Amino acid sequence: MAGDAEHRLLRKPAHPPTIRERLSHPSGLPFGSPVEQPTRDGLPLASNMSVDPAAGVATGMLAQIVGTNGLERPGQGAVDGVAGRGGGAVRAVGTTGQGKGLPARQTIWYGLSMDTLLEAMLDSPELPQQVEKLTRALVDERARREQFYADMTPEKKMEFVNGAVVMHSPVKRRHAEASDRLFRLLSIYVDRHSLGWASHEKILVTMTRNDYEPDVVFFRQEVAQDLAADRMKFPAPDFIAEVLSPSTEANDRRLKRRDYAAHGVGEYWIVDPEARSIEQLVLRHGDYECRGVWTGEEPVTSTAVAGFSIPASAVFDVAANLAAFASLAA
Repeated sequence: MAGDAEHRLLRKPAHPPTIRERLSHPSGLPFGSPVEQPTRDGLPLASNMSVDPAAGVATGMLAQIVGTNGLERPGQGAVDGVAGRGGGAVRAVGTTGQGKGLPARQTIWYGLSMDTLLEAMLDSPELPQQVEKLTRALVDERARREQFYADMTPEKKMEFVNGAVVMHSPVKRRHAEASDRLFRLLSIYVDRHSLGWASHEKILVTMTRNDYEPDVVFFRQEVAQDLAADRMKFPAPDFIAEVLSPSTEANDRRLKRRDYAAHGVGEYWIVDPEARSIEQLVLRHGDYECRGVWTGEEPVTSTAVAGFSIPASAVFDVAANLAAFASLAA
């Protein structure tokens, strides 16, 4: 984590002292005490977060904090955190600065399902107005998405994420090497066994709302044979690998993980070139199950690409990559 985060409380209008005294933090800590960091997928949302109990445990209202480092992994940029007291929901609304992996003002919800949000809307007398707002927002978003398609070029790595265009900066050498080595091994194996089609960078995967350019993808033969040679938009593949960088890690670990699972991507590898590790996620009942985080000579055996198995080190080390290549090509 890049330095200690500082948080200040944005107080809502004061409640009568008698109510305030009745409301205490669920942990029993006094007002203003640091609370346990809310997390999703094992990543902390914020550090040393204080919540005003007057925001309402009983009413389920929200207490708001502002942090200089909010989301740990993105590192820089101001982030608002909203801790839901009734249902335990937490969200981060990020103005990420310096392209730290989240579009400006993106909202990430922690611990609150879409079904819960829908139930709340259905119980609200403002439902028609909210639906109208959503409809207008989706119409505007569709127009922006069409403009995104028009603005794409082979030279630009661009993604369309929750209504915002995300431009990616050039990657560092260790990112490029890990991506190249994994693709080299996967593609030779897939071609040798006629399993389908593996590709690398600049493949636009078009999902219901978002468009991504994953680092490495694989389509099984039944799907690949129907993909025309001049096609530019592709359906969700069977396998995706994303190589982490500081600017993309938040999206790769959270938003993309959810979106890939929702669209049936059977296997998702999160490759960390700094830790020299591969996190293997396999789709089970609509969500990802972590099969392991592999390092060194530990074998990573794919479930989506039949028979494909490599030591984790083959993605990060030249000699290990060449040895794995010779083995797969034999």
